Amino acid sequence: MKSLPSLGNTPEGNAIIDKTLQGFVENKIAASEIASKAVNKEITRTEAEKMLRSLPDPMKEWREFQKTIK
Repeated sequence: MKSLPSLGNTPEGNAIIDKTLQGFVENKIAASEIASKAVNKEITRTEAEKMLRSLPDPMKEWREFQKTIK
């Protein structure tokens, strides 16, 4: 997180930050849709847990990017 201010000074950094934040938003939306289906008994708790675990990792690209700057 300490590197965020300096990353914001580059187009590549801005793109990674934007994509990561968008990933968090999409993850939260998908998780809430899964939770809603579970609460309304459209899917079982087991199915919901499996679906939640299969959501993409929003930090994946960030971690890959960090490897390139070390």
